[in-house]
Amino acid sequence: MKPVEERISEAQVIIKKLISKAYDSNMVRWNDALNFPDFVHALWRLFLKHESFKEGAKKVLDNISQDDALQLIAREVNSHQLSNCLLYTSD
Repeated sequence: MKPVEERISEAQVIIKKLISKAYDSNMVRWNDALNFPDFVHALWRLFLKHESFKEGAKKVLDNISQDDALQLIAREVNSHQLSNCLLYTSD
């Protein structure tokens, strides 16, 4: 069995890739009508159901719980949105 820190780290790398792929392919976009937890849950459902993301989502669940996955997704989405805001405001 892998140490907890290693499993979390592996899941975090996969989640970063999934989120980048979802944004890059324009499959996901922030919607002001959604609250943040709903957005995170919708993104997780996309990962679980869409063929392009299923394998990665399963690997995440092999390493951590769904609740932990949702927390990592929330953290990564915040980080992604912040970096995009900084890109747009630094022009």
